[in-house]
Amino acid sequence: MARDTIFRIASMTKPITSLAFMMLVEEGLVALDTPVHHVLPELKGVGVYAGGGVPFATKPTAQPMRMVDLLRHTSGLTYSFQNRTNVDAAYREGRIESWHGNLTLDEFVAALGKLPLEFSPGEEWNYSVSTDVLGAVVARISGVSLDRFFAERIFAPLGMHDTFFQVPENKVHRLADCWTMKEGEGRVLYDRGEASAWSRFPRLLSGGGGLVSTALDYHRFNTMLLNGGELDGARVVSRSTIKLMTSDHLGTRVAAPFQPGELLLGTPGYTFGLGFAVRQGDGVAGVSCARTVGMVRNQDVATSRATRSSARGRQFMCGVAVGVTDARRDRKFGGRGVASVTLEVTTIPVPYPAAAASSMIVGTSRSVPAVVPMRPALVTMPVAMAVAVFAESATYSGRLGFSSATV
Repeated sequence: MARDTIFRIASMTKPITSLAFMMLVEEGLVALDTPVHHVLPELKGVGVYAGGGVPFATKPTAQPMRMVDLLRHTSGLTYSFQNRTNVDAAYREGRIESWHGNLTLDEFVAALGKLPLEFSPGEEWNYSVSTDVLGAVVARISGVSLDRFFAERIFAPLGMHDTFFQVPENKVHRLADCWTMKEGEGRVLYDRGEASAWSRFPRLLSGGGGLVSTALDYHRFNTMLLNGGELDGARVVSRSTIKLMTSDHLGTRVAAPFQPGELLLGTPGYTFGLGFAVRQGDGVAGVSCARTVGMVRNQDVATSRATRSSARGRQFMCGVAVGVTDARRDRKFGGRGVASVTLEVTTIPVPYPAAAASSMIVGTSRSVPAVVPMRPALVTMPVAMAVAVFAESATYSGRLGFSSATV
């Protein structure tokens, strides 16, 4: 992997879109409590699911969907991969989340306006397409396309020259291949870099997951956040706005069948702010691979740091691959079940070699099987997603990349 390798950053797009919206808040063009339909009239009068299939039975919302609901995922919207209700089934049927070749951003919003919400806005938390809708809000209010707003207002001031919705022709050779795991076949190529869908301009500009970037570019974005909204003399938003965005906006007022940290990171201890998952307290930010196997900590490959294994007295990197086989659970999302989890662990000798951070083949690979009691989101996001997708049983394995861990 080269220092300038370009990756599909998926949901790491969300903080960028959320920041773009907060820039408009600072300019007095919109407020957190502005009803979404004031900007996107296509969503006026959308109801809450009350039963049936198409056509759905609905009931009125207790209150309108507000901009803050989009930022903190309390809008009542969902994702098609949730696979737990008739509403997300309708998302899949309509292919409304397809970025390449189906709906435009405006058509996407219009399609959502014809489907019911999972719950009344503000009453529950559910990870969803809310940030995609927020991207449409940014475009409508600013009067420019989302890609142009990002490029002119965020990427240019921060020196993020390798972040875009479409990889330029002269940079497409730097786009990494994207692989997935397929049952019976193992690792298969999902999207080849030099012939990638991201080499073409997407039909739907997804503020929830459509960007590509480099580690260095995203490091600049994160450094701006850590600096309170400023980087190298360029101020994007105020320090108070960053503090507001990274505060807890769920508290005890919003019901959540599963907590943000459990779904997104596989561990409790997180709530949600305005575009960010937010730590609820000090301590190790654990991300659970499997509770009977170990705890994956914050990804520290760039600093060449691993965690010493207390059981085996040696260091290693965990999370090269995780497989969940025969994951049985209750029909209700969040129901407990049992899953057989296999982690491929690459052992790193002590002292940890800095050169290993840039190599995908280091040390020795072995498998660590474990049977763990679990909810669908006990493990990290790709596995949590897979368990959520299949109703009764699933065979899944996915690459998670390097993270330091203990066993």
